[in-house]
Amino acid sequence: MRVLVLMGGDSAERKVSLDSGRAVAKALRTAGHEAVEVDTDFQLKQPSEEITSPPVDRESHQSGASEALVVRRKLALKAFGLSSISPPDVAFLAFHGGLGENGGIQAFLEMAGIPYTGSGILASAIGMDKHISKMIFQQIGVKTPRWLFIDRTEPSGSSHLVNRVGDIIGFPCIVKPNNQGSTIGVSVVEDQGELKSAIELANKYGGGIVVEEYVPGRDLTVAILDQEALPVIEICPKHRIYDYECKYTGGMSEYVVPAKIRDSTEKEIRSQALKVYRALRCEGYGRVDFRFSPDGDLFCLEVNTLPGMTETSLLPKAAKAAGIEFPELVDRIVRLAYVKGSKRGWTLPKGC
Repeated sequence: MRVLVLMGGDSAERKVSLDSGRAVAKALRTAGHEAVEVDTDFQLKQPSEEITSPPVDRESHQSGASEALVVRRKLALKAFGLSSISPPDVAFLAFHGGLGENGGIQAFLEMAGIPYTGSGILASAIGMDKHISKMIFQQIGVKTPRWLFIDRTEPSGSSHLVNRVGDIIGFPCIVKPNNQGSTIGVSVVEDQGELKSAIELANKYGGGIVVEEYVPGRDLTVAILDQEALPVIEICPKHRIYDYECKYTGGMSEYVVPAKIRDSTEKEIRSQALKVYRALRCEGYGRVDFRFSPDGDLFCLEVNTLPGMTETSLLPKAAKAAGIEFPELVDRIVRLAYVKGSKRGWTLPKGC
């Protein structure tokens, strides 16, 4: 299949996205697909496709519905500055954060009739909103750390805010942007004196702020592929939390796959992960992160609808533990997207 690998963009997680996109493109080629890498930062020069034979006007031979689909896809490619590239069969979304993960690009691709990997518009938007996600966790009976949502317009150092955090959440606590990933803008706040600067840091990323109870314990994560929970991974960071440095600097974290937990705990965490994943209407693949307290309680932190996709990222690690090598993993993700698109009538006629 012809696969458009969309990556980069202008989010704070741009570098991580580029790493994922390049790894995905390489694996897709290994799996026998034609992969075209596209950085969606519109300021950059985009790749073009060599024309090896005279163009053939195939569109005139298609039905009205097929003609419309071809036109929609060409318009979408034009918007990306890719007018010379033939319409793809599938778009692989290697984004992290921003419009690429919050439903924006998903809506664009749906209007274009291009099948795309991962979750749809609604699940993507909810997954990027930590406050709304946690409300859903609570509604379906899945524990999540206590939290406060703070509007970005609220004064960061007001005594009212400091007292609210102290009374409802307590210290230490976690302060994070409501709609960022990769632990960008996240702080561990030990006392009232550190709260103002932590809120100001999180506020730089917009979308509000979440102040969350700090839960001591172990970091566990469950990757999901096609409605199946993969082996549980335990993350052992060098820092107090699994922050940006621990995620993306070699040697700053260790990973235990599968996690050394009781069978009953493994069964429960996989069940909770699927429950959350389905409640948010996620599709294709994703990852659900938990904190496992010393008392044996599981706390769901968040759902990642477009998790990292380098060979050493968490989802590929879990897949490998289940006997799925990286090229097979990306191939399965692409085929899931293609099947979903086919059900919606988004399959191009051969030759287009």
